[in-house]
Amino acid sequence: MMVLYPLTEAYLSLVLKWRNADHVRLFMYNDELISLEEHQAWFDKISNDPARRVFLYFENDLPLGLVQISDIHQQNKRCYWGFYIGEKDAPKGSGTRMGRLAIEKMFTELKLNKICAEVIATNEVSLHFHEKLGFKREGLFQQHIRKGSDYLDVIPMALFRENWLKGGEQ
Repeated sequence: MMVLYPLTEAYLSLVLKWRNADHVRLFMYNDELISLEEHQAWFDKISNDPARRVFLYFENDLPLGLVQISDIHQQNKRCYWGFYIGEKDAPKGSGTRMGRLAIEKMFTELKLNKICAEVIATNEVSLHFHEKLGFKREGLFQQHIRKGSDYLDVIPMALFRENWLKGGEQ
């Protein structure tokens, strides 16, 4: 069974462990290690923000990943999303199953029209993942973020409700 549950304080230490793991952290806009205090402040902030929802992804009662829906704009029916599989030994395909479930939630339960994503151009795995789910590139933000001494491009991507309902994945 696959399910998304709202993040609760009981899982904060697990999420912090995932977030600070190299296989997650190094692909984030902010790739610095996060302290427990910073993590708690983030949780307190998102818990009181109606424009954000954060979910843990479970398969067969095991937490495997996290989905964050942010900048939920009710008038324009759009949001941004971010996600990661935290468990390195998660079953093959977990990320795709988590992505599909989250997209379905955004389009059916939250009644959104557009899901936006920003993907660091060097993250070919994430680009392929988004394209597999039906996201299309909408342009290029040149030298948009800084990692170390490098400025990296970011690719804005979007998935529209009508395309998902027509068959979703490409």
